[in-house]
Amino acid sequence: MRFIQIAVLAAWIVSAVGCSSPTPINGGSTLERRPEESGLHQNVRRGAAADMILRLEADEYFPAPDFTLLSSKGTYVSLSDYKGHVVFVNFWATWRPPSQIEMPLLQTLYETYADQKFVVLGISVDMPFSPDAPAFARQLGLTFPILETTRKVNEAYGDFYAVPVTFVINREGLIVEIFLGTHGLALKTALLRLL
Repeated sequence: MRFIQIAVLAAWIVSAVGCSSPTPINGGSTLERRPEESGLHQNVRRGAAADMILRLEADEYFPAPDFTLLSSKGTYVSLSDYKGHVVFVNFWATWRPPSQIEMPLLQTLYETYADQKFVVLGISVDMPFSPDAPAFARQLGLTFPILETTRKVNEAYGDFYAVPVTFVINREGLIVEIFLGTHGLALKTALLRLL
């Protein structure tokens, strides 16, 4: 069974979402437990998020919900524009320290592997679209698309309580892993498996 890593790495993330220790949803002692029993149930709302986690635990991959969102450059970007690519859909917020840590890591991956049909789509959950999001992207030198979320997209991707959340999508358009929190090395490992 493919190991699906969803863990909270920093203590302040843990305290922010109400867990006492980093806990993978699929792995270690939580392998046979439902998300609501794993200690991370406070990170996901019932419904789409819990269903996604259970499906991935069963090694069932499923199509990533398509979307078309406004970018910080004033153009519209669709997930379907990247058919045949490995895609990281990363939900983030300007005001979340874990997002501030993770974005430069995602930029490094993007710069390194973009020529191998890899893209990061950074979806800001600041609603309405904060003027800080484009400024934040410029300050960090982010060159991958920065998009404004909608309630419909949030719900389609599981409506997680905490960000960042990264959905790993393979070249066939299937979600194969979900990462909650900041995961530099694990994200790179997941990417290399799919390139």
